[in-house]
Amino acid sequence: MDALKEIEDDQARLERILALWTLKESFVKATGDGLHFDLKSLQFRVTSPAPSAPRTALPAGQAFLHGTAIEGWRFLLKKLRMDNSTEASGSYWLAVATQVPGGEGEILTGGDAERHMKVSWLTMDEILRNATHII
Repeated sequence: MDALKEIEDDQARLERILALWTLKESFVKATGDGLHFDLKSLQFRVTSPAPSAPRTALPAGQAFLHGTAIEGWRFLLKKLRMDNSTEASGSYWLAVATQVPGGEGEILTGGDAERHMKVSWLTMDEILRNATHII
């Protein structure tokens, strides 16, 4: 929480909070624990982009459970925009927690995440058209 207090810009602080929540949510969904999980035991240390970095630079960091790096896990974090908006209201965070041999709880963003995660926008009609009916 102290790291969030150091972020002076309200918009940047909101972006960081949403990214952190999305990372936590990805882990508890991946483990199947859901909100029964003690979220306080799960921390993400996210490094800020350099002051000279473009505003679109994404944070990267590492995940810890009870203060220890989470072995065997990797996190992919991506900021998605619904349109050309630069405002938080036009963007969403997508995080995926994956079990990988040799993972050390690292958070991959930007180009690193792009190599592991492809995202496509689908309309509801496209989803329904491609849905498989289970009987």
